[in-house]
Amino acid sequence: MTDQDHTDALRKAVASNIRAERARAEMTQKQLAAAMQQRGYRWHHQTVGVIEAGQQRVAADELLTLAEILGCPAEYLWRIPGGRDEPARAGALDLRPGRRIAGHLRQRSGNE
Repeated sequence: MTDQDHTDALRKAVASNIRAERARAEMTQKQLAAAMQQRGYRWHHQTVGVIEAGQQRVAADELLTLAEILGCPAEYLWRIPGGRDEPARAGALDLRPGRRIAGHLRQRSGNE
């Protein structure tokens, strides 16, 4: 796989994963855009559509915010299904507020 092939596959995967996680969260494109706006992003439902079509890149901070809104670990949004980068669902770091991230950080710092 060339670098360009990997980039294209990742962009398509991110688009598909955002769409799938939004559907799982039972949110419309308009609701997701409104949640992003509440967090200071200039998103509209058309923005969500363009991103989900793979026609616009998503910045890292946007991915982290999307994960928080959608209630999924951020890794789920950039995994390539069946690829070596796909995390195990049970062991993935959960970035939702108050979830496993606090415990994960304590473990890494040796405070647990």
